[in-house]
Amino acid sequence: MNRGTPIPRGEQPAKPTRPKVTAEERRTRRIVAARSGQVCEMCGRRPATDMHHRVNRSQGGAWSPENILHLCHEDHMAVTVNPRLARERGWSLLSTQPPASSSVFLAGRGWVLLRGDGAIEEAAAA
Repeated sequence: MNRGTPIPRGEQPAKPTRPKVTAEERRTRRIVAARSGQVCEMCGRRPATDMHHRVNRSQGGAWSPENILHLCHEDHMAVTVNPRLARERGWSLLSTQPPASSSVFLAGRGWVLLRGDGAIEEAAAA
């Protein structure tokens, strides 16, 4: 292959694209980080590093504070490998379950409802 020969325009490999971060995602990340105090909302012990969608993005889950949990990486992986426990505790939801009215068990807080403004309300057990 001759290094001096340019690749014709139509034959250039596509550059990988990263989805653009929306204003809603930035807003949600800021609210959820403030709500968590940068501590994992699942275990309450380790620094929170991951944003977890309770309703998966692939299932229509939005970037909204009531749909996002701030978790440590270990607990984020635990949610993935323990789907039954994750659903029982509200850490993961079905696409038909609205996050704003679905209670979730948070470390140090018990059963709560998450609000769009970052507020947390006490809730009855799921």
